[in-house]
Amino acid sequence: MDYRFSTELKDGYLHVRVFGPNDVPTTRRYVEDVIAACTREDCPNVLIEENLEGERLSLGEIFGVLSEKDREIRAAIQLSAFVDVNPRRILSNQVFAEDVAVNRGIPIRYFATVPQAEQWLREKLGHSAR
Repeated sequence: MDYRFSTELKDGYLHVRVFGPNDVPTTRRYVEDVIAACTREDCPNVLIEENLEGERLSLGEIFGVLSEKDREIRAAIQLSAFVDVNPRRILSNQVFAEDVAVNRGIPIRYFATVPQAEQWLREKLGHSAR
C-alpha cells in the first residue's frame, strides 16, 4: 500500500488525511508531515484522520514515536483531534496514545468519528456548527 498524505485548510484548523501501511516508519513520516504542514500553513490546530492498513502498532511502538517527536509536536501544534477510521482500530491503543501524548504536553484528543472531532474543534475554536 502506498503512502498518501493530504491536507485541507478549514475554518481555523488543518484537516489531514493519511493512508498507508500501519508501521513505525509510516507513522513517524506522517507525524513529521503533520508538523511540516501545520508550520507551512501557519495553522497550529489540526484534525488527523488516519487510515493505515495492517496490524496495529504495539503500545511500545506508539510510545516510541510520540516520545521521539514530542518536542517538535509541541512547537507546531496547539490543538489536535485524532480519528482512526480503520475498522481494525483498537480503542485501548487510542486511549494509550492520547495518555502518552497528553503526559508529554501534546494537546490531542481521540474521537471515534470525524464529525465528532470536527464539532469538538469548532467548539474549542469558538466557531458555530456548520
